[in-house]
Amino acid sequence: MSARIFQYISRVRLPMGLPRCADSIRYYAKASTMIDRTYDSELDGFEALSDVKTFSQEDDQGTNEYKQLPDDCQYITQHREQLIRFRKFLQDRHAEKRAFQSYTANELSGQLEDFMSQVEKERASQTGFLADKATALLLDQELKAFQKMDRGIRKTLHLNNGYTHVFDAILTNFEVFDTMERNLQEKKTSLKDTRHKHNLRLEYKKIPEDASYLQAYLHELKLFRAFLGHEFAASSKAGILDALNSLLSNMNQTSKYATDDKKLHRFAKMAWGVRYILNTCNDPCALDVALKNFDVFDKTNHTIQKRHAARFLANSEGVQLNEPKESAPIIEEAPEDGLEKSTIKAKLSKLLLDSLLSESKPLEKNLAAILEKRLHMPSSSACVESQVQTSETPENLDNLTAEQIRKNYKYNLSKKVPPHVVPVHSKPDLGKLEGFLRQVKQVKDNDRETIFRHKKTYEWISARNCRDPRSPKLNFLEPNAIYKEHVADAFRRARGVSESDLFFPKVEGTRNTGTNFVESALTREYLLLANNGATILSADNPLGKDHTAEDMFSIFSRIDFPEKYLRHIAKLQAQNWKLIGGGGPKLLLVFERPASKFKDKVGGNSWVGLRNGLALVGTVIVGVVGFNHYGFTAKVDETADLN
Repeated sequence: MSARIFQYISRVRLPMGLPRCADSIRYYAKASTMIDRTYDSELDGFEALSDVKTFSQEDDQGTNEYKQLPDDCQYITQHREQLIRFRKFLQDRHAEKRAFQSYTANELSGQLEDFMSQVEKERASQTGFLADKATALLLDQELKAFQKMDRGIRKTLHLNNGYTHVFDAILTNFEVFDTMERNLQEKKTSLKDTRHKHNLRLEYKKIPEDASYLQAYLHELKLFRAFLGHEFAASSKAGILDALNSLLSNMNQTSKYATDDKKLHRFAKMAWGVRYILNTCNDPCALDVALKNFDVFDKTNHTIQKRHAARFLANSEGVQLNEPKESAPIIEEAPEDGLEKSTIKAKLSKLLLDSLLSESKPLEKNLAAILEKRLHMPSSSACVESQVQTSETPENLDNLTAEQIRKNYKYNLSKKVPPHVVPVHSKPDLGKLEGFLRQVKQVKDNDRETIFRHKKTYEWISARNCRDPRSPKLNFLEPNAIYKEHVADAFRRARGVSESDLFFPKVEGTRNTGTNFVESALTREYLLLANNGATILSADNPLGKDHTAEDMFSIFSRIDFPEKYLRHIAKLQAQNWKLIGGGGPKLLLVFERPASKFKDKVGGNSWVGLRNGLALVGTVIVGVVGFNHYGFTAKVDETADLN
């Protein structure tokens, strides 16, 4: 900041025109004080280098190895204007030496002393004629800038072993950069003038989201482009609007379109959409982009419809009319002038009615062939005729009733049904139905489990990222990106509990035979956890002896707010409790664990202490008795020897 203020003030020249108010004087006084402090602090780092007035013979002749200046060499690069004035001073003194590299280090140091003496004299001469304090402060800052340049030149020569051409390189870099910036600005100005002169587009804007309005009038837009004779981008905005007005006027004068209000209305809607896009985007190229997007979208839609039709035709064999599978398109009469063919998704009842009406009157051969090819459905009237044994005449078809047609819904219409065929009602295969229902239930449970897992993982990631939303990885499917220090305590894994046991607890298997089952039942204890955190110990399984342990997802699916239990579950799992079931109206969770550890902690310690104490007392008594017996025996033997 100080360097920027210093550079700004060093560039200003205002011997005249300076505001002469008290605020300006205070401002410059404050700036002077701030710059003085910055100047003194920055010069303290190389005062020893500034005292070097002469250089060694190797440095003076430039025979030592050249050393590159550090990257932070702003102590010399920020004094561009002072260096230019110093170079002009050298050129005025010696016309044959027009660059810094023409001088040695000692010669440049001597010239620098003369230049600084001249600057100080000019400053002293100007001070005597100035009555404005602000101007005086500004000249003082300019003098300090030259003094700082003096120190920077000496430091540079000391660091790079006396090579003076570095100052020419610094000024050349500034000149090249200024030339490049000036050329770029001239090119931008000339390009802008050219665009204004030839009425070219200046800026492309994004196509609005409601531009899909034109998709319904794609055919009219293509006709307009054909009328224009070239792409929209090759014309200007005014040219396109003139051509559009000409097209509409020609249509009004043409008898073919003048009598057709529907077509005129469609072209008018298309013209409104074209004007809207041109006014919004200000670029005719947007119409070409929109037209191309609509074409690609229509091709994709057509491909999807073909795949859908192929699947429908493959499954249409043996379809029953009272069990509609998919809507079939109704073929209308071909539109004129190449307009798009419209398709209507009708219900199967409407399809049956249209089929009956079409068979009750003579049809064109091509339309009947198209209908037979597209629908691939047998004639309903043919089935009725085969049953009532009547000929296909308009009179007999008019006498058909809905009841007669409804009776034939249960027959396979892909084959000709004889009148003597009696429908057979078969019983459904309960085994296949049960297997299908189980498969559907399994898929549904898997989906619910996946949704629950993703939801919990997302909440976990959200809780971790609430303090640092700019983390490089914010994908909730990548738990490896989570920093350990940001994981909440409620989501930390209990020590000694694996991840598989956390979500899918494993219950030790027991055999339901003999004493093994009794021993297993006596060595396990159970705990009930309420939604408020209260716990109840139990020796029996509250869910029953035959209850099978459930996983966490199945249990949480029966609870409205499972996140309330997470902190309590984590604490209990740290104590070797495992979740085996729960839910119900009171929202209780049931845990179990081996009872051996619990017994050792509660009542086992006193029994072990008592047992060890009794053993110690018995050992002491036996030792004392044995020692006394040994001493008594020794005395008896000694007395016998004396006798």
